Order: sequence, then C-alpha cells, then structure tokens
Amino acid sequence: MDEQTTPTAAADLVRFPLIRRFPQGAPIVIGALFVSAIAALDWITGSEVSVSLLYAIAVSGVTWLGGRRHGMLVSLLAAAQSLGAHALADGGLAVTAAWNAAARLGLLFVIASLVGALRDSLIEQRDRATVDSLTGAMNRRAFYLVAERERLRAGRMGSAVTLTYFDLDGFKDINDRLGHEAGDRLLRVFSAAVRAGIRGSDILCRMGGDEFVLLLPDTDAREAVVVVDRVRRILADCCRSEAVPLTASAGIATYRFPPSTVDAMIAGADELMYRAKDRGGDTVVGTVIIGPWTRWSDQVADTEQALEWV
Repeated sequence: MDEQTTPTAAADLVRFPLIRRFPQGAPIVIGALFVSAIAALDWITGSEVSVSLLYAIAVSGVTWLGGRRHGMLVSLLAAAQSLGAHALADGGLAVTAAWNAAARLGLLFVIASLVGALRDSLIEQRDRATVDSLTGAMNRRAFYLVAERERLRAGRMGSAVTLTYFDLDGFKDINDRLGHEAGDRLLRVFSAAVRAGIRGSDILCRMGGDEFVLLLPDTDAREAVVVVDRVRRILADCCRSEAVPLTASAGIATYRFPPSTVDAMIAGADELMYRAKDRGGDTVVGTVIIGPWTRWSDQVADTEQALEWV
C-alpha cells in the first residue's frame, strides 16, 4: 500500500482501525497488560482452573496486530508469569510447574508462528491485489477505489484535491534502444523518485506503460507545484546514477470542487499532460478548476472556471 504500499502500510491492511492509530510497540504493551491480568487470575484460581486458552487468545491477538516477533515476546512473558503465578500459589517452584510452563511456552510459540504465517500471507495477498508488481505503485483498480473515496470526501468537506498525470518523455525510444530490462529499471527509478518526494497520505498509481497519476488530497495548486518540483529534482538526481537522462511531462489539475467521477478528474490532468508534451516535454502545465459546476458537471476546460498556469 506509500507498501505505495510500504511495509507499514501493508501491515495496516490487517489491523483494526483503532489499533492503526497506536505506535508499533502498542501491541506488546497491550499484550503485556493482558497477560499480567491472566497471570493474576491464574494465581487466584490456582491449578484447579486452567487459563491456558486465555494465554493463547492473548498471544494470537498480539501476533495478529503486531507480527510474529511481538507474539513470541508475549509468549515468553506469558510462560514466565504463568510459572510465577503457580509458584506463588503452590508456595514454591515445583518440577511439574516448570514442565507445564515449558509446555505452555512451546504451544504459544506454535500459535504465534501459525497466526504470524496467516497474517503474512494475508498481507502478501492484499499487497498483490493493490500494488503494481514492477514499480511498487498502487495499481489502477485499487487507485479508483481510493480516489473515489477522496473525491467524495473533498466534495463533502469542501477541500481542494489535486491530481497530477505524469508521462515519461521519450520512454519508447529508450525502451527500444536499451531494451525492456533497462526500461523496467527506469520505471522503478521514477516510481521510487515520486514516492521519495510525497507525503504518506499521497497516492501514486501506475496507469499503464510509462504513465502514472499522483493524487494529492487536501492540496492546493501551490502545494502541488512544490511536490512536483521536488519529485523532478529527485528524479534528476536518480537518473545521474543511471546515466540515462529521464524526464517527465506533468499535468496538474487542482479541483476546488471535484467533478462527478474519478474518470473526469483523471481526464482533466491527462489533457494538461498532453499540453505539456506539446510544449516539448520536461514541462509542467497546471490548471486550477474553480467550480462548482451546475449539478457537478464533468467539464474541466471551461475557461471561465479554470485558471491555467505553466
């Protein structure tokens, strides 16, 4: 998912919405508190009542929220506190208590491993469903879902939203001259340059071939220009090491009020990108589309409603 699915973003795919707001160490803290409460219950009930299922639930939850390493650490804590609870209840450390604690630790390790493997598999599958495998950018299908959500939110909140359409200049010639492997490497270089220059809330998508779109929520034209200029500088720096002068033409469409569809948003930025290509490439053309239009019209080229800049 930046996964733009970074590892953090990919992990967020399988976290509950409330837990996403917590730091990475929160699952261990929550697990430690939960295990301590279970150990206190274990001490109160003694050996007559087994609370092994509660320990397993705690380890499973921590592993699901934080990962296999978090689950293993909480498993160690659970085994140690369980052993201490039984030692206090029995008035000393018995061999059977130590054996039961070791067996519980092994079982909890197995649970953490299985839940961790399931979690990793889910993250991988979700990543494959949302991310372009070549560049690491979001794929087209996933982008439409996210962009529609942002379009509706911008319309509801009255906030500006900017969409930038990138096309790599002369990419076909580079591909023909240097080969597809070199072309693929340049696509990855471009994607990495964009992701290095944007915020965590911005969304990069590979539309196909050498065309990319960048959605900038809550971003006006001035802020969008800063982002695009930063991306172009990073791209120039990256291309020095590749010994290939890769440049990009960009069309920036800033919507004060979003049109009625994501396709209309993309079409506006796409048209501006072609204007940039017509001016020789390595150029940025932008428009601030003021609106709103009657009944959320899809028109993006009305000169009375658009302020174009280069």
